[in-house]
Amino acid sequence: MSDNEPDLTFVDPHRRAVVADRIAAVKRFNRQPGRVRAEQEAEALGISTQRFYLVVKAWNTHRNAARLPGSNRHRMSTRVPDEIRDEIARLIAEDALIKPVRVIEAVNEFCATAGIKAPSGPTIASEINLQRRGQLPAVEQNVNYVVDHCHLTVPVAAGQKITSVTLSAVIEVGEAAIVGLALTLDEPTAASTARAIAHAAAAGQLESGGIILMDRPVTHDWAALAHVLEDAGFTVEGETVDAGEMHHDRGILRKRGNGRLLHAVAGRYIGGYTMRVRTRGSRSKPPVQRKAGAPPFGLRDAEKLLRERVAARAPDANPSLWHRTLAGTLEELSED
Repeated sequence: MSDNEPDLTFVDPHRRAVVADRIAAVKRFNRQPGRVRAEQEAEALGISTQRFYLVVKAWNTHRNAARLPGSNRHRMSTRVPDEIRDEIARLIAEDALIKPVRVIEAVNEFCATAGIKAPSGPTIASEINLQRRGQLPAVEQNVNYVVDHCHLTVPVAAGQKITSVTLSAVIEVGEAAIVGLALTLDEPTAASTARAIAHAAAAGQLESGGIILMDRPVTHDWAALAHVLEDAGFTVEGETVDAGEMHHDRGILRKRGNGRLLHAVAGRYIGGYTMRVRTRGSRSKPPVQRKAGAPPFGLRDAEKLLRERVAARAPDANPSLWHRTLAGTLEELSED
């Protein structure tokens, strides 16, 4: 074995070719990092971009082929039988906001009536998450873009402390994809939301005349943001709530806010970091996810990293003067 060949001694023999291909892809990515390269390598490997980032992280952290995802034989499939999968789909179609525990109860009753063995609760829950991926709860079909906020375990230096962050993101509803984002150390603000929308605009990911769903507090700065978007040709929809209510997880925010839409789009991990629904405002911020000895990010460096990893880019996107003007206006607004 040469110095350039990975040590596959402790990798399952049936998985060595796959693991070798993944390590080679990671090395190519390390020489030329970026979202586009990650998407290309992931497609060539037949895995999702999110999965590829986990492989990159595992290899760069351990340099041990046996520690890579997929180094052992695939576990037995946790997919449920077709008739149970169809029953879960029917329940979700009837009530998009049905709680998983109610689905599990209904599936158990269905199985008892049909005389078939019921899957375990976690298996049913996994199927629910799989079927709901990309389905945005409580969002009307005519909406083009939606703004959501969640906590994220990116380690960022804040004075003498290291803290996690709050992510504000713009989701393109048709593709169920994050197209713009920004980070803040505290609760989401009109300024952080303006930066997220500016990011999407600068990349040519927004179209004039679209509908933006943005639940927001009744304050001057949020009203100013809505006014800028309306002047640019957007229709701004969403509920307005008292400023104090934005720190609580109830009402409309419990249905489609505080990270629930981001979870529907990206799952538990965004850019390789764990997301958490904002159930108690800043008090629900999770601990940071940090490799031992690694320095924390600056806020803008973390934001740049997440934008490269997460934000979708249309290959034919061509930012126009309108896009650049809107992005500039929003950036200025975020600095006021």
